[in-house]
Amino acid sequence: MKKLTLFFLLLVSLISSQCLAQHDLLETEKMRFQVMIKQDTIALASILADDLIYTHSSGVTDGKKQILKSVGAGTYRAIEILDQKPIVWKNTGVIAGKIRVTIFSQQVERTFILKYQDVYRKEKNQWKMVAWQSLRVEN
Repeated sequence: MKKLTLFFLLLVSLISSQCLAQHDLLETEKMRFQVMIKQDTIALASILADDLIYTHSSGVTDGKKQILKSVGAGTYRAIEILDQKPIVWKNTGVIAGKIRVTIFSQQVERTFILKYQDVYRKEKNQWKMVAWQSLRVEN
């Protein structure tokens, strides 16, 4: 009986830990979208890993420096989260999501739907985004 109780408590603890890690990951993602809209490159820099690989829906790939420059220029006008599914393994988190994004580029404002996957790595107890890849989809 004691072994069963101990096993049950361990299982509950692992599930709670997993749920908390997923919640923290999603909160970091939500904050990332918010600071992008606010053009807060200082806050964004703390969320992006130095070795970030950011692949846009156009296929263009940027690093941290280029993303910070784009955000600072006001490219991202609105980001609405439509769906997110997080998965966490130890210090790695993946989010499969769907967003509605409005950008301002080449003097034109455009809104479209993206499906995406991004990867986070936990460094010093903080999630850092290391990879992003998105695909435009129909509404």
